[in-house]
Amino acid sequence: MNAAEAAVSLTRGNYFEEKERGELRELKDELNSELGLVRREAVRKVIAGMTAASAREDFGSLFPDILRCLQSKDVETKRLVYLYISNYAMQHADLVLLAMNTFVRDTENKRSSQVRCLALRTITSLPLPSVVEYVDDPLRRGLKDEHPSVRRTAVMAIGKLCMRNREYFDDMELEGTLLELFMVDKDGWVSASALAVILECGIACDSQKMLSRLATLFDANPGEWGLVHVLRAYGQFAVNLSWEEASHVLKRVSACLNHGNPAVVMAAIKVILLTTLNHPDHVALYDRRVSACLSTLVQSGPPELRFVVLELVKDIVTSCPSFAPNLQYLTINPDADPLYLTNAKLQVIASIANRDNLLVILGELCENVKHHDPQFTDLIIATMRDLAVRFDGQFREMIVKQLIDVALTGLVPLFQSSVIALRSLNISDVDYSSILTVYLAFTQPIEKDEAKCAVLWMCRQTRTVGVQVLMRFIDSLVDESSIVQSAVLETSHLLDTHLFEQACLVLKKLNHSFDISERIRFYIDCIDHFTPHVQLTECEPVRYEPVPVDIDSIGTFESMLVTGSCDDDYDEIETDSVEDTDAVKLNGHIQAEEIEDIMTNFEL
Repeated sequence: MNAAEAAVSLTRGNYFEEKERGELRELKDELNSELGLVRREAVRKVIAGMTAASAREDFGSLFPDILRCLQSKDVETKRLVYLYISNYAMQHADLVLLAMNTFVRDTENKRSSQVRCLALRTITSLPLPSVVEYVDDPLRRGLKDEHPSVRRTAVMAIGKLCMRNREYFDDMELEGTLLELFMVDKDGWVSASALAVILECGIACDSQKMLSRLATLFDANPGEWGLVHVLRAYGQFAVNLSWEEASHVLKRVSACLNHGNPAVVMAAIKVILLTTLNHPDHVALYDRRVSACLSTLVQSGPPELRFVVLELVKDIVTSCPSFAPNLQYLTINPDADPLYLTNAKLQVIASIANRDNLLVILGELCENVKHHDPQFTDLIIATMRDLAVRFDGQFREMIVKQLIDVALTGLVPLFQSSVIALRSLNISDVDYSSILTVYLAFTQPIEKDEAKCAVLWMCRQTRTVGVQVLMRFIDSLVDESSIVQSAVLETSHLLDTHLFEQACLVLKKLNHSFDISERIRFYIDCIDHFTPHVQLTECEPVRYEPVPVDIDSIGTFESMLVTGSCDDDYDEIETDSVEDTDAVKLNGHIQAEEIEDIMTNFEL
């Protein structure tokens, strides 16, 4: 073992161990060592410390020392140094500018194409505005480099430059060079990269030449990444072709439906979808193949990939329902699939539901609605509600009946979710007495305020049982939130005057909100035969201090409101409204049948 290897063996260790106190000083000494192997091991330790999940130490103080290692001729050391510079360039912008000559010199390295790629990629990736002026010459040399990897790096650098500084990109006039690389370069990866930049930067080109080159590039096997961009270009340039020309494109593209990469398959489906939308008579030629591909994608792969596919399937089904995947492959498995994936599946199922498969879908939903996970059951019930919104007639009645059956199971989570769904549908011609009876049988009150308000709404539709439920709410009115208290007031005002009086007596003892007190006053004025036992003076509403308003900065109507100069006009409006409602006295009691006319006139 020579001296260099012995020195390396002393410094080599576990790169991902946490740094002890003073180790930065040791790394600094090793980075300045005269031995190349020692410097390489030190840079490795720094990079490992940067990427380790448990590392919390900042290695920015080593920037000048690592920058000196850039003079090394070792390719691996240069690669690690360039990685470090990309991470800490913003913290040491001045030092980076001093090292730009070294970067530019590495772009001319004749010994290693990898060094040229690293230098060119680093220069164009530095997020510093002052670096742009150093990019021109290295970039043009890279576009004409003999090695395809360097040309590809230069092409991708153009895309980054265009996204960062569009004006400088236009001044460089690189559009022609990009189009030339795309059209004549012999390497498929370089042409595919040029195509990606052309599409991303929106560079104009001739459609016929583009389609001709795409056909050649498609057969040149540009790799999966390049194939995705070729299909993306097909979707952009082939949509306006005649069917004779489009059929040749689709024949070539449909071969990608059997590809092993889901990204390639989805890109091919997009081309088929965009092309057949302009030729709807030929959709039937591809619907079975596309449906089979989607059915395979939604049941294979990791959950994250299947989620992305399902999100895309929703858009595809909306545009072309015949491309929908087979329903038997959208099985719901809450024990195996995460919740977000189940939600995406249910949304797709709701979007492909029709009159022919609705019974099958409802059977699947009802089979899983009693699952032990309440979040999953909420998603199931929400899907049933969405189906009830989409369908009408007997199909809607069937779905509503299933929701009522779910509520009658007696399980509190299912009861709450189902009554909320029924309330959102706002169907008043349904007998809710059985649901209210189940609610009366509960020994513990339900927790969700939204579910309580839904139950109170059902009380208004079913008066007989509704009065009993309302009495139960009034008994616990003190412990309810203001939302439920408002719902109790509204329901009791419509159902029973004495229960309304009782609710007012309970709320009088509370320090209720401004909204509650105003509701009480409004409902009392709307009941003609009611003699309140509650003194209104004891239920004074909450008063707020007026906010100072700059009258000069607001309009005429707002100025009238602030100054009170519109009171006379408002009295005239009241007089006109009284005349329109057969001289009903506004200061007296209003008959119930006249309330609707008053609300219409004043748009309450």
